[in-house]
Amino acid sequence: MGRGVAAVAGAAVAGLASSSRAEAADGDPVLLGQPNTGTDTTSIAGGTTVRVDDGTSSELASLQGVHSVDGAAGVRGDSSGASGRGVFGGATGDGGYGLFGQFSGDGSPGTGVYGISNDGGGVVGISTEGVGVVGEGTSWDLYANASGRIGLDASAVGPTTSGGAGTLARDGDGTLWYCFAPNRWQRLSGLAVSGGYAPIDPVRVFDSRNEGFPGAGVFTPFSSRVISVADGRNGVTGAVTTPDAVPAGATAITFNVTIDLTNAPGFLSVVPGDVESTDTSTINWADAGAVIANGSQSRLDDARRLRLIAGPFAEFHAIVDVTGYYL
Repeated sequence: MGRGVAAVAGAAVAGLASSSRAEAADGDPVLLGQPNTGTDTTSIAGGTTVRVDDGTSSELASLQGVHSVDGAAGVRGDSSGASGRGVFGGATGDGGYGLFGQFSGDGSPGTGVYGISNDGGGVVGISTEGVGVVGEGTSWDLYANASGRIGLDASAVGPTTSGGAGTLARDGDGTLWYCFAPNRWQRLSGLAVSGGYAPIDPVRVFDSRNEGFPGAGVFTPFSSRVISVADGRNGVTGAVTTPDAVPAGATAITFNVTIDLTNAPGFLSVVPGDVESTDTSTINWADAGAVIANGSQSRLDDARRLRLIAGPFAEFHAIVDVTGYYL
């Protein structure tokens, strides 16, 4: 009896020390209780592949992936199917996270969650009630490492749209909005608002007295002409001296307009190049022979142009000098 028991015990010990195949019927659980080591990759195929219910791999984690090799991944998920997800995390409990990444380093920079995409979304977070993706970092809460661009899908945004303070959004026209207080939004940039102002050394962009300038010639009553303000020009020859003094994409300019060689009282209106008529005036004069100037600002059309519209009484010449632009 003693020798038999000893033999059984020895076989049991030998069995624990060696690798063996774990099997289960389709859908049945596989019980894990002993560590297994090996150098080859173990593949599991069929069904849902792997599911761990209330596991205790590490503290409160059901499943843990650990790798100590530099540049290696603790957990890696790959998907080649249409609309597939390499790694998907779902949470239904209050205060839960569908996917949570944390870096605890020794002072060197690290990343809690890192996503790379060649054609799609590197990291996509979806929440039916709450925040899709939360970033908490000591340098940046959210960092765009490759292109430096962050995309915002178009949404319905207005001055009193529901929203939390600190939120950014883009409307259907491409305008960027910032929520500065609960349900209070301010336009930052886009077609509907001018961007930052850039003052420049004044440049002459038009002089109707000088034939070297495109569109030169005396203004007659009710006449109008569209001029480009893109390039600064030599005041004598009209040759371009400062290409793109007002750069492409500029939405408005500040300028001085000067009236010379008037033959009667009159006025001039300066409007964007895509505006054909107006009830406003930019500069007025009361006498023939007047030389008068005025500073103003105007929106530009998409081609960086203004339209100059003469009043009904006088003939005159006009000069336009740009002093700055909004981009």
